[in-house]
Amino acid sequence: MDETTKDLIAVQKEADSAKQAYLAAKEVAGDKKKAWESRQAEVSERIRDLSADTTPLFKGIDLTTPGGVAAPAPELADGVAVPSMADAPAMDSEEWRETSIGAIGFRDREHKSLLLAGMKTLGDLTDFLSDGQRQLTDIAGVGAKGEEAIEVALAEFWTKRRKAR
Repeated sequence: MDETTKDLIAVQKEADSAKQAYLAAKEVAGDKKKAWESRQAEVSERIRDLSADTTPLFKGIDLTTPGGVAAPAPELADGVAVPSMADAPAMDSEEWRETSIGAIGFRDREHKSLLLAGMKTLGDLTDFLSDGQRQLTDIAGVGAKGEEAIEVALAEFWTKRRKAR
């Protein structure tokens, strides 16, 4: 057997070994994916079971009553308060609804996702979520991390507005 054939056989053995490692990893990854999907389905089911007033973005906020009084704001991870309509300008002034999504301070990814979903203002976002049936994660390109990033940006936005008044 010549050297070229020996080299070719050696490289083929390496390729076969790499394929076996890949197939084993793929099987493990498939199992992990199934476990993740099962847990995500459970989370989604529990979220659907919640009433509209327990959606994190609007928890404790009465969206149906002008001047509605919000319950004490719960907190997100890291002690960031969930946005409260009490932090917004008076409800008889709808000026906050016209605030551009670009002025909120969302990360680029979430900003683009919101715009692609047709949400150009804070009012558009509020209207989208106010029926209690839709969630931020229903927006294409917004996952769990994006949802949290949006909630944090909104909390910071309302806090800055409250301080500015």
